[in-house]
Amino acid sequence: QILKSNGNASPTWVAASTVIGGPYLPLAGGTMDASANINMNSGTLSSVDSIDFGIGQLNGVSTSNLILKSLGDITYNVDSNNNGNSSHIFQESGSELMRIRYDGNVGIGTTSPLVKLQVYGNPMPAAADAASVEDMLTLYRNGSSTVWAGGASLSLGRYSAGGSSPKSRLDFKLKAAAGSNTALPELTVMTMNSDGRVGIGTNLPSAPLEIAGDASATDTGITIKNGSATRLRLFHDDNVAASYLTSYRGVGAAQRLIIESGNDLNLSGGGGSAHMVIKTSGNVGIGTTNPAYKLDVNSSAF
Repeated sequence: QILKSNGNASPTWVAASTVIGGPYLPLAGGTMDASANINMNSGTLSSVDSIDFGIGQLNGVSTSNLILKSLGDITYNVDSNNNGNSSHIFQESGSELMRIRYDGNVGIGTTSPLVKLQVYGNPMPAAADAASVEDMLTLYRNGSSTVWAGGASLSLGRYSAGGSSPKSRLDFKLKAAAGSNTALPELTVMTMNSDGRVGIGTNLPSAPLEIAGDASATDTGITIKNGSATRLRLFHDDNVAASYLTSYRGVGAAQRLIIESGNDLNLSGGGGSAHMVIKTSGNVGIGTTNPAYKLDVNSSAF
């Protein structure tokens, strides 16, 4: 049988052979009560206009899917009595996966989301467990025939073992390795701890701000620019075991403070020539890099 529309009157069940044309909804094992509620049982359901609706079987193929297709909008209303406290709940084998609450908050892994999107992962590492993080959110851009996929992840966990405080740690990861379009981002570029410490290039910051560069690089550090022009640089050069604080003003050579590991402190000007040197012996030289006295000044005029 099929359900036939009767204009403003209630729809009626009639034999399919008695209806010529017009929209109708074939039901297999379905019933309709006096309130026009349709109860679906297992059976074969076919498409009507632009809508496919299948439970149990769809077009003769066994399935447990619910398929809705429409050329226009599809509206779900779970709050028929308008009491304002219903939720859209998505389950798998009886276990809840996600819900959309009446207030628009979305919860994944939680039934009581407090914000617009709240995601719960696995439990935090126990007090005796090693510090670790879990990837919570990943963004991807597809690869191409010449470039692997790019991705970024936010990972949440603990920065230190022991104690009952969460010791929350948030890692920002980027995908840097080639060879897979589906692998999770693996390179931690920045870490933020709940103790206020931030690490760039390290996930174990020991200071409020710790920057760790590539050990194979010739220099690593901080650069401050005004537009495209470099104004201040702080970096360390492993090749000469020296740290540099360099100031740039307009066009021309840099003004530089050089601290050499285990050696001297130099103040230099344009062209890199030293204006003043403080030796490890305590001798200070002005105009000379090899002072013989506590203060050694080399100048043609005073």
